[in-house]
Amino acid sequence: MSATTPEPGLEIIILLRVGDVDPDEVTHELGCTPTKSHRKGDPKHPEKTDSPAFKNHGWSIEWKTSSYSKYDDTLAAVTEWVRRRLDGLKRLATRGSVGLVVVVYREYCNPGAWLDEELVSLLGQIPASIELDAYVLGNAGE
Repeated sequence: MSATTPEPGLEIIILLRVGDVDPDEVTHELGCTPTKSHRKGDPKHPEKTDSPAFKNHGWSIEWKTSSYSKYDDTLAAVTEWVRRRLDGLKRLATRGSVGLVVVVYREYCNPGAWLDEELVSLLGQIPASIELDAYVLGNAGE
């Protein structure tokens, strides 16, 4: 499989989240637009009239890949993004929570995820939490 060919049944999402700080302030501090954001009190599912509300502010930016051969490139992009905004992330961490989440969805076999030493070191300087979620989809017997 070539480096640019997606692997069927694989999706990797890396999110950097900032919680408990007004999303406009996070955007201003980090100098970039979030992939998603919400304010405390916003409905979680606006299309539903009985939707519960978010209990805290939230802001996130995400990177995606569907190929393990591109995962290291994606990690390098995340590392560079964090390095460029390290001081802003440190300031935000004094007012709210900062965390990195890696989510891997894979059909029929065990998914895996890893972080390189530089990214872990940068996250430790913030300080930021790290969450790794792996999901096996489907049933090999089907």
